[in-house]
Amino acid sequence: MFEVVAHGLEKVMGLNRKDMEDELNSGRFYKRLIPKNESVLWKIALKCVDSRQNASREFRMVGASGEALHLVVDADYVDDPMSDVKCILSMRRENGN
Repeated sequence: MFEVVAHGLEKVMGLNRKDMEDELNSGRFYKRLIPKNESVLWKIALKCVDSRQNASREFRMVGASGEALHLVVDADYVDDPMSDVKCILSMRRENGN
């Protein structure tokens, strides 16, 4: 399950926090990816959890005004036996785009 805690990307995507969480958890968010329906977020999260190492990947997504956003997703492994969270994903705009 995804929970949105950052605020910068929502504005670029033209979504509020609740709508972004709803899109992520329902799968509708992936229709924004270029190419469509590429499961880049799931792939990077699974790689992070399986390897128990941090990972990063560039990808593109359609923004609020229809332009292609060049983004980076960072997956940080959580090594805490007391937590159900195993990976934290963060998305950011690629520098210069």
